[in-house]
Amino acid sequence: MKNLNKFILSLALIASVSTFAQEAAEGEPTTIQGLLQLVEQGRTTEQSVNAKREAEFLADKNKQAAKLAAEKRELARQERIADQLEPNIRKMMQS
Repeated sequence: MKNLNKFILSLALIASVSTFAQEAAEGEPTTIQGLLQLVEQGRTTEQSVNAKREAEFLADKNKQAAKLAAEKRELARQERIADQLEPNIRKMMQS
């Protein structure tokens, strides 16, 4: 019975080592240093993606601000035209 338990324990150990080796072969970090490097690479990638998103956001913000300014100028122009036409409309209505 003792030998059977040792045999089962040995098989479990071999399976664990095999699984660990397979995970290591798949690119998983096997040391603290490897994990640190993986985290740093992830942070670098994340920073790059965030910088790109921020640049796109600022570009869109600037485009929207330019559109808003153009629309405000157009509104002011239309209001000036309305102010110029208003006296003529009143005269026509009084006649």
